[in-house]
Amino acid sequence: MSLHPDGRPTGDAEELDMPVHWIPIPDVLESIRRGAVTNPQLVAGTHAALIAMAEPDLALRSADAPWHAREDVLGNDRVWLPKN
Repeated sequence: MSLHPDGRPTGDAEELDMPVHWIPIPDVLESIRRGAVTNPQLVAGTHAALIAMAEPDLALRSADAPWHAREDVLGNDRVWLPKN
């Protein structure tokens, strides 16, 4: 794993001063097991990373792959997003 080539995205609101830390995956897993980490994106992302590293032939979805469930939710006004 590596940093994004364009660097860290610019944060805003509560993310403006959020620190960034690289934590070894075994430490993250232990924190998940203890219940110290409960963020669903972090839990799912950590497990996806483990699967990808353990099974190199199973490719992760491309970051720009279609996300049909999201389009369905947005198309049915089940979530509010600010208009640009």
